[in-house]
Amino acid sequence: MRGMSVALRGAGTAALIAAFALSAQAAQGQVVGTFNASGSATIAKPPTVGAPATITFTSPTTVGTSPTPDGIFLPIAPGTTGITQTITVGSGAYSVPNFFQIAGYTFSITNVTPGNYASTSCSDPAAAGQTCTIPGTPFNLVNTAAGGGLNSTLSFSVSGLVTVPSATTYDYSATFTSQFTSSYQQVINEMDSGGTAPNSYSVVLQATQPGVTTTPEPTTFAMLGSGLLGLVGMVRVRRRAA
Repeated sequence: MRGMSVALRGAGTAALIAAFALSAQAAQGQVVGTFNASGSATIAKPPTVGAPATITFTSPTTVGTSPTPDGIFLPIAPGTTGITQTITVGSGAYSVPNFFQIAGYTFSITNVTPGNYASTSCSDPAAAGQTCTIPGTPFNLVNTAAGGGLNSTLSFSVSGLVTVPSATTYDYSATFTSQFTSSYQQVINEMDSGGTAPNSYSVVLQATQPGVTTTPEPTTFAMLGSGLLGLVGMVRVRRRAA
C-alpha cells in the first residue's frame, strides 16, 4: 500500500508540474517579428566607479540582410537606415522615448538588463576566457583568444515598447554586441583615462505580443484537475493504509 501511495503521489505531483508548466508557457509572449541591424558607436565611462556609461551612436543604424526582417517588421527593407539617439545607461527601469526610429517604427526603452558577470576580473591581468561587468553598467565583457593575442566582446540588452506605422504597440527586446581587437582591460583603461571606445556593433531586435496573460488555457485546467484528483487519491490510500 505504501508503494501505491508513493505512485499516486508521484502521478499527482507530475500532473501539477505539467499544469503549471503549461500555464507558464501560455504566459510567455508570442514572437511576432525579428530583424537585425548594425552601425558604429563610441562608449564613454566617467571615472567615478559605478557611474553609468554614455553610448553615442555615430552612424545611422542599418538593417541587415541575414536574416531579413520578418513578421511585423517585414515592411522594413534590408539596407534601410534609422536614427538611434545617445543614451546614458546603467541598469534597471529606464524611460527613453524614441530611442530608435526607422521606417515609421519607433522604439522606446523601459528597461536595461543588468550585466551577468562579476566585476572581480575587470582589472585582472588579461587572459582568454575572462568575463567582466563594469560596476554601474549593463555591459557583459568577454576576452577571447585571437591569433596569439586577445580580442574582446561587449554586449548589453534593453527592452521596451515598439510602435509600428499603424500605431499598434508591441513589446520588444534588443541585444547589442560589439567586438574589439584588444582585451577588455585595455578598453576599460581607455575609458577610465577619459577616452572613448569606438566600435562597430550589431543588434538583434525581437518583438512579442504586448502584455502577459496569466489565465491558464482549458487544457491547463484539465491537467490541474487531474493533479488534484491524484493528490486526493493519495490521501485516501494513505488513510486506508493507516
